[in-house]
Amino acid sequence: MLADLVGSYLDSLDGREREFDAPFMALLRAHGYYDIRFTHGKVEYGKDFLAKRDEDGVRYQYVFQSKAGDLNLQQWRDARLQIDELRRNALSHPAFDTNLPRRAVFVTTGRLNSPARVEAQQYAIYIEQEKETPFTLWDRESLVEMMVVSPESGLAGDVQGTLLKLLGEIEIGEAQELALEQFSRRWFANNGQTRQLWRAALEAGVVANLLRRHNRLDLACTATLCLMRAAWASTQGIEPPDGICVEVAELSRTMFRYYAHEVWRDCDDEILLPARFFYPQNPLVAYVTYPVKCSKLIEVLGLLGLLEPEDDEPLAEEIAAYLIRFFDAHPGAMHPISDRYAVSLAPPLLLLAVTGRGSKAPAILKEVTRWVADRYDKESFGLANPYADPTEEVTRLGSGSTA
Repeated sequence: MLADLVGSYLDSLDGREREFDAPFMALLRAHGYYDIRFTHGKVEYGKDFLAKRDEDGVRYQYVFQSKAGDLNLQQWRDARLQIDELRRNALSHPAFDTNLPRRAVFVTTGRLNSPARVEAQQYAIYIEQEKETPFTLWDRESLVEMMVVSPESGLAGDVQGTLLKLLGEIEIGEAQELALEQFSRRWFANNGQTRQLWRAALEAGVVANLLRRHNRLDLACTATLCLMRAAWASTQGIEPPDGICVEVAELSRTMFRYYAHEVWRDCDDEILLPARFFYPQNPLVAYVTYPVKCSKLIEVLGLLGLLEPEDDEPLAEEIAAYLIRFFDAHPGAMHPISDRYAVSLAPPLLLLAVTGRGSKAPAILKEVTRWVADRYDKESFGLANPYADPTEEVTRLGSGSTA
């Protein structure tokens, strides 16, 4: 899934190799290269980048020439002249060490068509037979493989403080849904420049992947939904919808399905035990975290169930049946801590309705209504509004102790 995301990002760079310069340098650094120099220009002598790398106790001087997009036979033949210069010419930046064994790499964000690929293979065989400095081809598939290992590199050159702040919060376990939603507003295409949605998609993929690695699958799902919102909002009022927006929306849908299935795979009988949602070291925080976890889980499962009938109706039925058991086992699923979590109830209740289990909804809604009404009873302050931050949500929730 992430490979498809990275591939789409690389495809969006067609003919614009300089946009890939910063991500490429970051990619090299992520894979152990150092002393990296950008040398593209009038006196580059075929070398767009220089870098060194130590392999099996040997230090190599790497030289790179980069292109963007697919190459046909003529374009390959033109590029081969640069590759010859890349392999043979010792003129370059002062950081270029002529005493080190050289490795030449030709990089393209696209693919070589069949005639060009055959000629490239023959060229590689020829220089090997002549015992000349060989060259390596890194095409789209090679770059995808490298970037999947280190997808953050694709964002270099466009990393703002807000992104670094969010990634840092995820790393230390302080990521919050409201902050993620506010951050994702930068993904909207500006002034009809919908091509920038591909970079937004890569950014969303990086954020979601990091959230998954830190056991925040709920927020990973939220990140994909925020990307979908950005895609559709960017083509609002346009008929027919912008093609890139449609592609990114479909991609975000695939991303959501991927992370939501990971959530569903963890839903066993143990999850039906309320104690499973508590922190043994600090059970008091469960007054807030328990209903929040319940709300996010039923929301993700409800959305997945509504999505799956297109391809897997039995799974939707299975999810709906599990949701009934979950509501019966977890009162927290019917106790939203603020108005923002009211939306979490819509997907599961809709799923129950479309799978013929709508008769369960009145009892659920009655309990939700009782809970909300009690929050406004006597001296209580009621629940926080949909845009409140977590501090206000907790303060308002703790203003009354009505059970």
